[in-house]
Amino acid sequence: SRYEEVYGIKYKLPEQPESLLIENFDLSQEDQKFYKIELPDFFEELEFDEDGTPIYTEEQRDFVIQEWGRINNGYWFMNDGEPTYITGLHYFYLNYWTLEDGSQPDYRDVDRRYFYFQDHAEQLPYCFGIVRIKKRREGATSQATAYLVWKSITKRKSFCGIISKTGKDASDAFVYMVMNGYRNLPIFLKPRAEDEETKTELVFKKKKDKRKTKGREKGKVFDDDIGLESKINFKNTALNSYDSGRVTALLMDEAG
Repeated sequence: SRYEEVYGIKYKLPEQPESLLIENFDLSQEDQKFYKIELPDFFEELEFDEDGTPIYTEEQRDFVIQEWGRINNGYWFMNDGEPTYITGLHYFYLNYWTLEDGSQPDYRDVDRRYFYFQDHAEQLPYCFGIVRIKKRREGATSQATAYLVWKSITKRKSFCGIISKTGKDASDAFVYMVMNGYRNLPIFLKPRAEDEETKTELVFKKKKDKRKTKGREKGKVFDDDIGLESKINFKNTALNSYDSGRVTALLMDEAG
């Protein structure tokens, strides 16, 4: 196994695939770099069923499966002659996250190493978080809010929260970063939410169709169509803001 040392830890890289499976291996060395994925032309139109669920063609489905695989398991590409791995969260951030000014993140090698560190820390059973000391305009809050959404759409029943130096700062991070990023996701990465315009709490739960609860003749004992049941919210700055209940991930922004 290969390891890379980052900030004092040894990050274990996944097994490197054969060259044919590494993106850009066929390009000349000077052209080998990270390229954002372009949505294929066959995604210009989608069919939907009566519940608003996409009906994918075979090629659309293959693309969706490919992208979910990369978002869950990471991605290998050739970078100036070097096989380079980025985590699934980093892939999600680069390809699908929209920053508060409407732009998309750029690939930076320092971010690659930070996401290695985060992935390593998350896998340690005795580690409960990361204290990130950083300079201005490094993108730390954008990366952290992207993480909250990534966590919520890849793990059912996730409960993610935000607090900051003031309640207004926490609200801004939720409205201008979490909600902005969520609204700009493509449909295949955008689970149903109770309220897509909320300014307080994003709940990934399918809206109940009252028409379907009347006069039921046949149905399942358990409702398997209620959505992910994950949620993201923020709370005002106070002692013990999140002390009750289970929290999957908590962003303590400007904690210093």
